[in-house]
Amino acid sequence: MNPSDADELRALAEAYVAGELSAGQKAELENRLRTGEEARLCFLAFLEVHAGLAWEFRGGNAALREHPEAREMLRRACNVDAGLRTMAAKDAPVRRFWSGRWMPLAAAAAIVMALGLSAFWLMSSRDTVARVASAESAADMKSGDRLAIGRRIELSGGKVVIEFNCGAVTTLTGPCVFEIESATQALLQRGHVHTLAARPEAKGFTIRTPRSRVVDLGTEFVTAVADDGHSRVDVNSGEVVVHLSGSDASHRLRQGEMLAVEPGDRQVTVRIERGDGTPAFRFPTIPPPSNTDYADASRGLARVSLVGGPLRAIRSNPAFVSGGMDRLVDGRAQGSADAPLESVFFEDGARGGFLFDLGQPIAISKINSYSWHVSVFRNENHVRATQKYTLWGFAGDDPPDAERPSAAKGWERIARVNTDEFFEVSAPTMRPAQQGTSVSAQHGNLGRFRFLLFEVYPTRAAHDNDLDHTFYGEIDVYAEP
Repeated sequence: MNPSDADELRALAEAYVAGELSAGQKAELENRLRTGEEARLCFLAFLEVHAGLAWEFRGGNAALREHPEAREMLRRACNVDAGLRTMAAKDAPVRRFWSGRWMPLAAAAAIVMALGLSAFWLMSSRDTVARVASAESAADMKSGDRLAIGRRIELSGGKVVIEFNCGAVTTLTGPCVFEIESATQALLQRGHVHTLAARPEAKGFTIRTPRSRVVDLGTEFVTAVADDGHSRVDVNSGEVVVHLSGSDASHRLRQGEMLAVEPGDRQVTVRIERGDGTPAFRFPTIPPPSNTDYADASRGLARVSLVGGPLRAIRSNPAFVSGGMDRLVDGRAQGSADAPLESVFFEDGARGGFLFDLGQPIAISKINSYSWHVSVFRNENHVRATQKYTLWGFAGDDPPDAERPSAAKGWERIARVNTDEFFEVSAPTMRPAQQGTSVSAQHGNLGRFRFLLFEVYPTRAAHDNDLDHTFYGEIDVYAEP
């Protein structure tokens, strides 16, 4: 067989194995095999390589489990093998050739080719593990681009959708720094990534951040990392497991739950959950308001005072004024969804905070805060349910100026809370009416502090361009045993 005929036959055989023969190519291949013994022998040798590969890895080689493209090629080879045996059985010359003196040489050639092809396929599938499904305003990237292990993607803006061979789909929103580490894992160093891992093959897909690993259990979730290392995970559906660096403990998050991690050795975490909308204040994992915490008024160990302000006070209508500061530490939250007198909230447009004096420095294990609001006038209005604050701590007896904690030397930032960011709120109706937040540390306690300052921010501009404030019902501070 001359080289030209051999090349044409090889091309037909490759198309046959791939299942991509056109009607014309099929007729051409059938004619060659029917009229030429040499063509039949070459074709059989080619297919034997594929069948050998399929037999070798049919048991579930670990590498092939990780590489769908190689797995698919070998599956096709298995299907071809059955047809090969039938054809060989019907053709006496081929049968004699295969069982005669050429068998050792053909087998050796098949083994050599199998090793070469398997190495090529596995290296190729190992390196190229994803492709760009779409790219909007992203420089140097276009739809269809193949992405290999080690590929680093830096977006100053725009959006890129990446489809991994394992079935996971990630949407990167700039600014973003994202690196593909393996067929089932990527590193998010900065930015915002939405991951959809709905297919069974995508289970176990992992997004790694500088401080954690987020492992999919068949779900849709969002991972975000800020410039200063603050990160968060939001679960839209299904479940994920979050492993924090330097710890054997893990956090299982379900639909509607969130975990944020502050930079630093303590790895302070923030959980945000929606409540059941009843006075019982039941949440998936956060306990309801308590009268047994260290700061509860009944224990007489702590005092809470107002910073900035003022609190809401409308003399012409006492029904719409804030309750006193003692409402934050009375061991219970609101009894109904629109209860201003059982809540603590600032005058519209004001800025301020809550200052807790614990009497002495104590090791704090956990801090929980609770809010609830549905407007009695507009049921869809949950504006005052949002929790948005920065929590600061100070261990000494003479705290810095609490009016400007972020600029004052000595205050230590403990955590940042923004439930609107977690729930991705773009309209008041999207806010859960009842919300709970829990701040704790992965390693040890939150620190030893005497003073805690909640720097409270307004929620959004209302119809009169003022800034509304949240109905806080209770804040619980727990000391380490």
